[in-house]
Amino acid sequence: MYKKFYSIFYSFLNKIYHILARLKTIFWYNLFLGDIGKKTTFYTPLRLIHPENVYLGQRVHIFKQSRIETITEWYDAKFNPSIEIGDSTSIEQRLHMTCANRISIGSNVVISADAYISDHSHDYNLTNKNVMLQPLAISPVIIGDYCFIGIDSKIFRGTKLGNGCVVGANSVVSCEFPAYCVLVGTPAKIIKRYDEAKGEWRKTNESGEFI
Repeated sequence: MYKKFYSIFYSFLNKIYHILARLKTIFWYNLFLGDIGKKTTFYTPLRLIHPENVYLGQRVHIFKQSRIETITEWYDAKFNPSIEIGDSTSIEQRLHMTCANRISIGSNVVISADAYISDHSHDYNLTNKNVMLQPLAISPVIIGDYCFIGIDSKIFRGTKLGNGCVVGANSVVSCEFPAYCVLVGTPAKIIKRYDEAKGEWRKTNESGEFI
């Protein structure tokens, strides 16, 4: 009896938490973001830096303890960054996303907890200078529709994923990959690809050729 009561009470608290998150998204975050679609929800605590460059579609869910940052300047360099996230995309807790140029995430994408996504890195050409004080190396990140990014994965500058890609847990991605492939490892490599002719996922070599 007590377990049933606590289960109902816990479910009630979750609904209240969701309602409060929706209200805060509508009446607070909506004031600062570049654009935000209907039924999109931020779960706090959340850190946004230059949120005016963030554009969200409808029914996007970004869970708590995430950090989303756009960089408009770095020492003498000026940037015009843009983060775009499509409809019905879900991002789990503790996302770390930084953008100096462009990060585009499609619709119906699932990004698991503790993911890192960035379109830039610190250059290290000057061996006698602190890396954090050197110029940024920048290249856009594009993630297609229906992709799945596994827990604790890292998506670095220059990454382009076609629609329906699956990135395994703990993977490090920094290249271009075609639609409907499975990537794993550090650095990430193709291990499977969807064979449309046979209507099934098939193992491949690292070049994406069916075995």
